[in-house]
Amino acid sequence: MKWQAHGALGVARAPSPNEHPPPFVRSTMNKLILTLLGALLLASLPPSPVAAEEQDAAALLAKGVENLKVESAEFVVRLERHRRDVITVFRLKAATSDRDPTVSKSWVLRLEPEAVAGIQLLVLTPTGGKPTIKQYLSATGAIINIIAPPGTQSLFGTHFRLRDLSALEDTAGTHKVVSEDKIAIAGAEHAVVVIETILQDGPYSKLLRFLDSETLLPLRIDYFDKAGTAVKRLKVLALADSAPVATHTRMELLGMTPVEYTDMFVEEYRVNLDQTELRERTFTEDYMKEVGETYR
Repeated sequence: MKWQAHGALGVARAPSPNEHPPPFVRSTMNKLILTLLGALLLASLPPSPVAAEEQDAAALLAKGVENLKVESAEFVVRLERHRRDVITVFRLKAATSDRDPTVSKSWVLRLEPEAVAGIQLLVLTPTGGKPTIKQYLSATGAIINIIAPPGTQSLFGTHFRLRDLSALEDTAGTHKVVSEDKIAIAGAEHAVVVIETILQDGPYSKLLRFLDSETLLPLRIDYFDKAGTAVKRLKVLALADSAPVATHTRMELLGMTPVEYTDMFVEEYRVNLDQTELRERTFTEDYMKEVGETYR
């Protein structure tokens, strides 16, 4: 099953701290790729309404995560960081493969800004194990081992946090179904199941997740701080039309004080590619060196 699309994954508005993450954070995009897969490439079974006997919150979340799985994917992402009337553009190309049941593979190529074009990452995550991450440095042609950043790190110094995006697919915490509701997206009304998740770790005490009652895609997530105050909201603004996979095509992350913001777009993507369209050689050091030579 293949599908190519062009569209935007989102407008995010929230305050940005004046922070300067270390260089490895700016170029380490493996966590972003994993969470974007959760947000973009939700390969669903044929939709069927959630039956009453399935109204167990943990089971619903687990089934939703299962629906995120695709065998392989290739996509291009653009981030536009708006800060003090200055717009900085970041673009990257990425590919993933889960064809081998023993290891999940991701490859990332930085396209913009020009100063860092050619930097690549290779992420190999064995089933049940920790990822091995290698980075290709276009300036020298060297390949080095790096450490994955924790979820508290921002992406390129923006207000985006990896932990916020991971809520699309994370099943940690204690869950319960609290209500049913309806959400309008691009003029169409969607029935949703509202799940409350109580968290013990991290900056949030609670999440409210609004899952589409047919596909179990998260259509909205509310984030609450330790004092119980709502501090962020992730909203789906558009869904793909007539696609073989249920897909978010635009999202918005809102904060309490929208001073600075980042626009995140998915310019194109394809899923479930065969070996001729996405070779396993893509996920090797030899391929990184081959691509890197074009940037030196």
